[in-house]
Amino acid sequence: MLRKMLKKDFLRKKIITIAIFIFIMLSAILIASGVNMFIELSNSLTYLFEKSNAPHFIQYHAGEFDQAAIDEWALGNELIKEQQTAVSINIHESNIYYKDSPTPETGGVMEMGFVKQNPSFDFLLDLQSEIIELVDGEIAVPIYTMKNNDIQIGDTVRIQNDQTRMEFTVVDFVRDVQMNPSIISSKRFVVSDNDFETLKENFGELEYQIGFQLNDVSRVAEFGSTYKLSDLPQKGPPIDVDLLKTINALTDGLIAAVIIFISLLLNIVALLCLRFTILATIEEDYKEIGVMKAIGILQPEIKKIYLSKYVVMAASASAAGYILSLFLNKLFSANILLYIGSAPKNMVHLIAPFLATSVIFFIVLFYCMLMLRRFDRITAVQALRLGNMGETYSGKSLFPLYKTSRFNVNIFLGLRDVFLRFRLYTLLFFVFMVCTFIIIVPLNFLNTLQSP
Repeated sequence: MLRKMLKKDFLRKKIITIAIFIFIMLSAILIASGVNMFIELSNSLTYLFEKSNAPHFIQYHAGEFDQAAIDEWALGNELIKEQQTAVSINIHESNIYYKDSPTPETGGVMEMGFVKQNPSFDFLLDLQSEIIELVDGEIAVPIYTMKNNDIQIGDTVRIQNDQTRMEFTVVDFVRDVQMNPSIISSKRFVVSDNDFETLKENFGELEYQIGFQLNDVSRVAEFGSTYKLSDLPQKGPPIDVDLLKTINALTDGLIAAVIIFISLLLNIVALLCLRFTILATIEEDYKEIGVMKAIGILQPEIKKIYLSKYVVMAASASAAGYILSLFLNKLFSANILLYIGSAPKNMVHLIAPFLATSVIFFIVLFYCMLMLRRFDRITAVQALRLGNMGETYSGKSLFPLYKTSRFNVNIFLGLRDVFLRFRLYTLLFFVFMVCTFIIIVPLNFLNTLQSP
């Protein structure tokens, strides 16, 4: 019987039922995908920092310095586990040619640093998150450069000035725990040790990354203060491991947050539509509800009949959203997988998005139960005598048609209906407002991120 009632109700209100189903499903898809992005981002960052053996504190420095003084200071500091000074050759973009282009790169904002693989920590990784190893004539290009210049394996990178010309073959792409994110204005290219020495003699300016790994990472702030008070090189910004994690997570973390935010807005639209539907349904079935009460059907049973429809709709929409999100996760997480890499999967990747979609289901269910409390105010006598709730047309005597002779009848009746059922039509206003918000906010967010 219940199945027949649900089928009949669906056939009677196909369009609005499908619309609500789609809103709930989209909300479930987005919240599941957003939560999955957060989990993927967190796990992948942890994996990247482990595989690259990330530094805990880095002091950038330009100019001469005494490495022996750094070594002596490091030996006398109990916080330090290991120290490493890396050298980067900063080459101007006007000396760099990609592929077979006759003209160099110009107008960019990125600083191009050419380095060799580090010996102790802060390893530069390939797309399989393995330590890059190169021979003479080979180069590994940053992922940012690969995407923006459409560079493929086998392409060439040429570096030349008036005296020297060197040509490299692209054999890999670099995941760099320090300079991976696109918001960082420096990028590191990796070459072999011999090629690095040749570049060092003929090109660019040298910049140093004085890196430290600590015995206790939680004391990195204390170590930073100690270093600042020392007489060691400080002509450049210092960066610690916490800032590295924040910078690496910033872009994709913001995107995941926006996706979840849009999911919640879509759920609000679905709830507003549900409110409109439930009010209209109660209005249409007011006499039937009165008859059911009059023949002795208990109020909880009447609520159950109406609630079952929305339970089935919310459950099936949430389930469909969760299943579809499993196929869309790679699309949403593509940037994370490219720049940071993929960590080994675990059950959390499945359970957390499922719990997120369950939250959407229970929000819808709770809201429906809240709306159906209106049945408590319906009496059998009132329903059978009046035939309506007395709310939606509380002022039927207002704006009578026979007194309006100079106004278009159709427009007048439409405006009169909106005015008399103002609370009901206010819902539609909020639906349109939220939908507009959903379109404008992500668009402006995208324009902001893409702005030069």
